[in-house]
Amino acid sequence: MNKKLSSILFTAFIILFLLSSCGSKRTFEKQPPIQRLAAYSILEIQDFSSTVPQTPEQLPWKLPNDIEDKLIDKELFVGISRSPVDISENVLVLQGTITEIYPLEWYKQIVKSVTIAINVKFVEKDTGNIVADADFEGKAKWGILGGTRVFADIRVVDEIVAYIERKYK
Repeated sequence: MNKKLSSILFTAFIILFLLSSCGSKRTFEKQPPIQRLAAYSILEIQDFSSTVPQTPEQLPWKLPNDIEDKLIDKELFVGISRSPVDISENVLVLQGTITEIYPLEWYKQIVKSVTIAINVKFVEKDTGNIVADADFEGKAKWGILGGTRVFADIRVVDEIVAYIERKYK
């Protein structure tokens, strides 16, 4: 290989390395489902609450919207609603609470690992019984663009959707 091509490839590798994102997803199941989620026809996804001071204002509704979008593609439930439905029989309610966002400051998210953690409870609408309870974590690290909260958000949403898919079947 000539020196110019080698230099270009090396530069491209360094740029990709700096912009790439490594990370992880984890689930901590507190209470496994008492039955398969397929027993429910409709999934009602509520806006999330947060115990984190200074939670970005769009996060409590954006994350549930992202979950809804991914679940619609999976075609698991007869219906998925982001607003309360009038019926309660065979309706499962997804209630999420954002429990951790670290670090909160955007400028620190560029150079540090970013973590977002969400507790999700699946509740039978007609009885109020908790069907399942789990904590989900998304982490993004490395890279100027890859270390931001956006990538951690994607990972935690993917983990929640994967959990629902596993527990549905």
